[in-house]
Amino acid sequence: MRKYDLLDYLLFFGRGKENAKRATDLKQFGDSRTLRNYVHELRIEGYPILSGNCGYWYAMSNQELRECLNRLSSTISNTQKAYEALNIHHQNNYINNHLLP
Repeated sequence: MRKYDLLDYLLFFGRGKENAKRATDLKQFGDSRTLRNYVHELRIEGYPILSGNCGYWYAMSNQELRECLNRLSSTISNTQKAYEALNIHHQNNYINNHLLP
């Protein structure tokens, strides 16, 4: 499967943030959406594939992993806040029989 080819590639060529590979370097594994999906699936399987402005890489230190976890936690928190605000707006409009725009 292509995602494991990506994993093998990052294990060999993309170990540590200093060896991060940009999506353009990884186009043989698919387009950017496919890459994001593969990375997501590999993370769910427990592989520490990290990403940032510099590209994708296989974590080689606890610090790299901790930084990624902090960034993911912040994303989750911000997404939760947006969800809650929109949900409250939706409930208020629904309860007051207002149509949403």
